[in-house]
Amino acid sequence: MTTHGAKGLESPIVILPDTADTQARQTNEIVLLKDAPAAWKPSAGFLTAPVREILAQTREKQVEERERLLYVALTRAEKWLIVCACGKTSAKGNSWYNRVSGGMLAVGATEFEHPTGPGLRLQHGDWKPAQSGHKTQPATPAALPEWARSMAPSPMHQDQPISPSALSGAKVLPGDYGEGDEEAAMRRGSMIHLLLEHLPNHPRPEWPALADLMIGTEAPDILAEATKVLSNPALATIFAPDALAEVDISAQMPNLGGQRMRGTIDRLIIMPDRVLIVDYKSNQLVPDTPRQVPDGLLAQMRAYLEAVEQIYPTHQIDTAILWTRTATLMDLPHDIVRSALLASTTS
Repeated sequence: MTTHGAKGLESPIVILPDTADTQARQTNEIVLLKDAPAAWKPSAGFLTAPVREILAQTREKQVEERERLLYVALTRAEKWLIVCACGKTSAKGNSWYNRVSGGMLAVGATEFEHPTGPGLRLQHGDWKPAQSGHKTQPATPAALPEWARSMAPSPMHQDQPISPSALSGAKVLPGDYGEGDEEAAMRRGSMIHLLLEHLPNHPRPEWPALADLMIGTEAPDILAEATKVLSNPALATIFAPDALAEVDISAQMPNLGGQRMRGTIDRLIIMPDRVLIVDYKSNQLVPDTPRQVPDGLLAQMRAYLEAVEQIYPTHQIDTAILWTRTATLMDLPHDIVRSALLASTTS
């Protein structure tokens, strides 16, 4: 156990197994200054005097805390205290090993050949072994069980969960983006998703500044599309305060061999007897009807549908795609969505 955990406890034998040199590390990247706001800790070559002073004080406090912990460790033993180290124990090091050995020598410890090598021993009182009235019989080695002689079996391989967006099938209409533009389109879609997730939680006048913080120089163009969506009165229910955003979901998928699905629903609206699943799509070419929706998108919606049906078996579960390009919501008929996943495979 740790020294902290041993506070208040005692044991006949206490072993300190790792007391070699150690170095106080400051892992906090934020430095709390005395009479100024907090500062980000720079690299060593850029330390200012106030930051250097605070860091020095922090190191001193860490050293003092280690001294207190050493006292706790040394006073846990009732009879035997065994101090060990593996690694550097240099004379200039601030190790517990050096401090203990120095203290032992100061009060008369002698060199002693331990089973693991030379060291020091300090004892007082009568340590003669107790006399027994019978002869000790040599111990008979116990027979090792078979599992101790055999290699451990390889761990069972567990399939990675399926991502609904990884189901096979087209995700866009032909001609949606030219060759080499797919990555840019995906990046644009991610930024629109980010704005639609967070902007509804803030007043509209704050949107430009928030967009600049979240997506940087590309904010004006992307913000215009997100604003068009959020300003459409027909979509007010989708972005109402009680609607759930970015809902992580996982479920077994019977129509995919029982594999587990794990995904994120963009917007989930839960009503007393109905649940609406909404997924944002930033495709440049928007289908005119649900039957024109690419198969890969329908398969994704079917995966969400099957998962949510397991959670709300008595509710009516509906799915819809919110096309951000046109700021329109397209309801998807159940027959179209259900037929899509049955023919899909993972890519």
